[in-house]
Amino acid sequence: MSETQIQLRIRDTEGNEDLIRVTTSDPFQGMMTRYAEQTGQPHENITFTYGGTRLMSTSTAHELNMTDNDLIVAETAPSEPQHP
Repeated sequence: MSETQIQLRIRDTEGNEDLIRVTTSDPFQGMMTRYAEQTGQPHENITFTYGGTRLMSTSTAHELNMTDNDLIVAETAPSEPQHP
């Protein structure tokens, strides 16, 4: 399989966009982890969707026929309040 890289846009629910470069054959797990670290959000609180379909961490851009500048939406669930 080719080691082609593409640039994807990730937009949060407030409309902020980040650009991230991925290798089309790599699972999304790495991209999801990097995005969570960049935003300071727990990975498990973020849902990533592409074309209305939830992305699985094991899926790849190649499997979804993604191309440069395709948009992924990142929705962050509210954190549960900490109880003493």
